[in-house]
Amino acid sequence: MFINYPLKALQVLDDCRIAAEMLLENRQNAEYRVIWISNLTLLRTVGHVLCKVDRKNSEIEVQKVIDTKWEKLIKLKPEPQIFHLFIAEERNNLLKEYRSSSEKILSQRSKIKDGELIVSFNISDGIGTIIPNNYNGVTISSSIKNGYFKGRTDYSIVKEAIQFWDEYLFEIVMHINLLKNGYKNS
Repeated sequence: MFINYPLKALQVLDDCRIAAEMLLENRQNAEYRVIWISNLTLLRTVGHVLCKVDRKNSEIEVQKVIDTKWEKLIKLKPEPQIFHLFIAEERNNLLKEYRSSSEKILSQRSKIKDGELIVSFNISDGIGTIIPNNYNGVTISSSIKNGYFKGRTDYSIVKEAIQFWDEYLFEIVMHINLLKNGYKNS
């Protein structure tokens, strides 16, 4: 029998999915920063809620499952990199220094006599030109500008982080189900 164990961390993970989709909207400047900060804060909140809320509100055998999984995650540092080098590190950079490795770039391609000219502006730092979403010839892209995930898009790395938490929480729920069904050595 499968028991859908009520982890509050799963609710936070659902909010992560909503915030991730907002990265696909053509937001610029302060709006982009707020969405990026929201994504990172929610991603790190999954772990905090699991350890501080779900653990506290669970019976001892479930607390042991959460503790064992969390201790393993910390011991394996820097693996998994998505947790240690992105979820934890990027969130710490933002909350402690208001610094981010993500940038949003506006590029415009123009034909010139001997080829093509590309003009780019960084519009993630509040210094840039706001361009209407339907302006022809302008591309707005975002990516991680430094660190282990350099060159990846903000959306792809957030989706990978969501996948990490999905798998992590699924393993915990499966382990709880085994315990609830009488399997002690799982």
